[in-house]
Amino acid sequence: MKRSSPRTWREAIPDGFVAYFHPLLKAAPLSKSAVSRVIATLNDGLEAWRTRSLADLDMIYVHLDAFALSIRSAGEVVSAPLLAVVAVLSDWRKHLLALELCGGESFAAWKNCLDSLVARGLQAPMLAVVAGNARLRRAVGEIWPRAAVQRYCVHKLRNLDRRAPRHVLAEIRLTSIVSCTPPVPTPLVTPTQPSSARGRSDARALSRVCVKAARSF
Repeated sequence: MKRSSPRTWREAIPDGFVAYFHPLLKAAPLSKSAVSRVIATLNDGLEAWRTRSLADLDMIYVHLDAFALSIRSAGEVVSAPLLAVVAVLSDWRKHLLALELCGGESFAAWKNCLDSLVARGLQAPMLAVVAGNARLRRAVGEIWPRAAVQRYCVHKLRNLDRRAPRHVLAEIRLTSIVSCTPPVPTPLVTPTQPSSARGRSDARALSRVCVKAARSF
């Protein structure tokens, strides 16, 4: 039997999803024009989020990676990379900074993404945690030359969890985390603090940050 098409937009949407539209509809009926208004409101909100100031964020380190997203293009569903940047603040809360859809994980795509963050006031992180993408690493080095760079070790740790004997897992995990830790960059020296003291302080702080970063994702 041929199923008749729904007579209204309301009939086309399952009951479980209607509640998500209520804050945007503001008690208006769900019609074609209402859907257009909802889309316009969402686009305005997205643009405000993408251009908001980042100058007040007290960021310690940042995660940069990309994941494949299925999108519709020219009438076909294709896979496109979505660049994602997540900051970790001084209180260890995670804060989403950017989501950028692009044609490929090129150096130019990552550099444009990072340039946008800097233009919005984002301060350079102490540490950048990245995937094994040479173009991403190059972009990070150009935009934040003084930041230490650490590669994700979560995939290595997961492989070790599956293959290593249980009684040596703790030691292997610690060794793997230490191997992912980057060298300490040359510390900045201030007139009020001796260079040796500042260097030891930066080294201890960066070591704590690197271990925390390796374990957090």
